Amino acid sequence: MNVKNKLLEKSFDYRNNSQCKKLSDCIKSLNEIHLYIERVNERMYFENDILYKQEIIEGKSLADWIFGCERNDDEYEVLLREILSKPSSKEKTPFNEEIEVVLYPYEECVSSEQQYIERRRTILSKINDKSDFCSFLPSCFVNSIFSNEIKSGLNSINDFQACTDEIKKNLSVLNDEAVSVYKNNKSNLSEAYKILSSKLLECSPDPNNVKYLLFEFTDDYDNTVQVECSPHTKLIRKDSDLRIYFYWCHKNVGKGENVLIGRIGTHPY
Repeated sequence: MNVKNKLLEKSFDYRNNSQCKKLSDCIKSLNEIHLYIERVNERMYFENDILYKQEIIEGKSLADWIFGCERNDDEYEVLLREILSKPSSKEKTPFNEEIEVVLYPYEECVSSEQQYIERRRTILSKINDKSDFCSFLPSCFVNSIFSNEIKSGLNSINDFQACTDEIKKNLSVLNDEAVSVYKNNKSNLSEAYKILSSKLLECSPDPNNVKYLLFEFTDDYDNTVQVECSPHTKLIRKDSDLRIYFYWCHKNVGKGENVLIGRIGTHPY
């Protein structure tokens, strides 16, 4: 499932730069968004006729700035030309969700990679269909690798609609922070659990049930490997059996740089 990534044409008009940000900084931010969108196999779309008429700097249209005979071909002109050279695509989504991406900061639109990621995750939290939720997950948490059994775990959740925002919150912390927390505290994992518990409801290991906590992942060599995902966060309430089982990182899965998500759902035992 994809979203529609709309590059807002009028955000290229310098008169809409209410925050007075440097054009070079805006282009760098747009490129970071562009690279993220490419990473999740999507594209931005825009109307050529409208976009290239925008006055990107005083007295000069975008077309003249990046294609005209007086262009400088500095690194930012070249970078913007490269971003806009990619084929635009208006993706379809059953939720008709659109993310408006901008060059100069404009209204409530997205102008940084972090804003873009948060917008995707907000869309995720509104998805109530488990299959759509499962297919959209990886594009919202690109520093996570999900087991081959994620969907079966989601299917174990009865009141799924009440859990989507909580799942999003927990996955955000695991995706963004778990690997660095682990690497900084791998000689003292109790501290790692304490740090994550301070950000979430609770995070702890499950040493008494490890034989049930082996989940299949596809490794970097396209083999199926089983990884013990004893660490888990609790969802909704501390006395709930809804968990996210994970493992900090694995040298042969995601080159040791990604958190592994084994199961999202009820106890597997």
